[in-house]
Amino acid sequence: AGTNQAQRFNALKVSLTNSRKAYRLGRSLIEFHRLRSMGLIETLGWHLQQHAGDEPPNPKTLFRRASSNIGWGPVTLEESQPSKRRLLRSLSSVAYRMYRPMASTLSVSGEASKEPSTPMWKLVGSAIKMLGLFGFWTGDNIVFLTQSGMFDDYRQDATTRMAMRKQWQTRASETANRCYLAGAVAGLVTSLRSYLSYRNNTIRALKQQVDQAEDEDEKQVATESLENAEAKQFVLFLALAKSCCDVLVFSNNPGIDFWKKRTGRKMHEGLHCLCGLISATTVIYNNFPNANK
Repeated sequence: AGTNQAQRFNALKVSLTNSRKAYRLGRSLIEFHRLRSMGLIETLGWHLQQHAGDEPPNPKTLFRRASSNIGWGPVTLEESQPSKRRLLRSLSSVAYRMYRPMASTLSVSGEASKEPSTPMWKLVGSAIKMLGLFGFWTGDNIVFLTQSGMFDDYRQDATTRMAMRKQWQTRASETANRCYLAGAVAGLVTSLRSYLSYRNNTIRALKQQVDQAEDEDEKQVATESLENAEAKQFVLFLALAKSCCDVLVFSNNPGIDFWKKRTGRKMHEGLHCLCGLISATTVIYNNFPNANK
């Protein structure tokens, strides 16, 4: 057993010193740290507090709301059976007792008493995206460690070890691709909503300010604000374009094979590569330093 363990760590040491992918081992921890620092728990606590009143909800209101939500007829509590009225009253009381402590527990410190600057939909979408990236990098790390021989049982012959290694690599790689696709879809929905919201609200309001400016100075200030906003809009557009390309690329990868399952063949290799290049180019553009004005 000691020799087996020593061979595993020796193989890992060789891979760490020779492989160009060794630096990616910490990427899953980076995504986990980003997920923790998002403030999702505090924001969720704030939203729960906004909906948690001082008194338990009226069972009659709960019953009407439930009946309208799932397509029942407009039955009132008085028309229902007495046993149903007692059941609803008990359920509303139990739900209230669980709901209030949950809101208080999630609002750690005084953070949740302040309205969060990030909308809940954007925070949840970003959290799902980061979870997908966390799963992707974890799967990628498992593939690297498997290739290095870290999980090999050196008491077995080489043929058996290579077969097991290949099996682990395939499973981890396919799972990583699925996680990335889930994160990419969440990123696509979030990017699309962010872009449309910014264009329909901020850009439209600034254009109205430019059109309604009464003097030249006011118009100049409004025009500069509009130009800055349009620059941000372009960045949001690039994020949307990257998300679209990522979804197309990873929907064509092993473990998903969306196009092969739908059309009988994989996406054209040229389109696949083009989407990957566009996605990479948007990252380079966003990280390229701005010229000094």
